[in-house]
Amino acid sequence: MLNVNTSLGKIKVLLAEDNEVNKLLAKSILHHWGLEAKTAHTGFEAIEMLQNEDFDVILMDIQMPEKNGIEATQEIRNLPDEKKKNIPIIALTANALKGEEKKYLAAGMNDYLTKPFKEKELLEVIRKYVNVDSDAVTVKMQKVFWPAAFQATHKPHLLFYPMTATPSDRKTQRVRSRSHT
Repeated sequence: MLNVNTSLGKIKVLLAEDNEVNKLLAKSILHHWGLEAKTAHTGFEAIEMLQNEDFDVILMDIQMPEKNGIEATQEIRNLPDEKKKNIPIIALTANALKGEEKKYLAAGMNDYLTKPFKEKELLEVIRKYVNVDSDAVTVKMQKVFWPAAFQATHKPHLLFYPMTATPSDRKTQRVRSRSHT
């Protein structure tokens, strides 16, 4: 386990993600860091949860049923509550095409991460947008046991790579993922 000293404090994250495996992995990373995380399955749910609770940051998947991440972000940016409409929103996307990030930023998102992303990248983007308080915590990066996660999905390309995955771990994952398609 790698120890990364940082001061995150008590951060409440809204994770808007429809893929169950991605939700499980992201929540386990956030909880391991000591952060509170709640999940929404659609853009509609994310907006409703934000209107009823306070969050420090939103991790917003782009492709969700009913209302996608871009539509949800645009609606959030038009909320009457100044604090809620200005919440940092980080896009989570499997689309790595050059220029797509401009769409996310134009919609009102503050930043984006391309899936699969590394834990360190997630940590850095959260720290970039969330004011930390004086209650410092130590964030630990851990190696996640991925083969079980790959067996649970038929879309392994949508999973996050852990920061500590070695090239040989990824090779094993690709071999296992082919056997489940």
